[in-house]
Amino acid sequence: MKNVIPGDIYVWARTPTDEFDIEIKKDKDEGAFHLLRRVSPHPRDEYRRHDDLERLVESGLVTRKWARTRMSNVDPIAIDREEQRKPCGTTPTLSR
Repeated sequence: MKNVIPGDIYVWARTPTDEFDIEIKKDKDEGAFHLLRRVSPHPRDEYRRHDDLERLVESGLVTRKWARTRMSNVDPIAIDREEQRKPCGTTPTLSR
């Protein structure tokens, strides 16, 4: 890092529940290192978020498509494709 990046490193990230603001000082660097950090939500938080989104969809305040984009464990594009394929399979003229 010392020879590649000219100054200190500032890392900022925001999630629906947390905000991270980290500064890595160049002068405290002791040589080459590899930093890998995986951040994943707690299962209980995911359950609450899913439950809240389900209530919002049922009440009609938000669409299913919007709610799917807010869930970290769901691929909204893949689900949209799957839902578009379903009617084709049930159509009598296409299922022969």
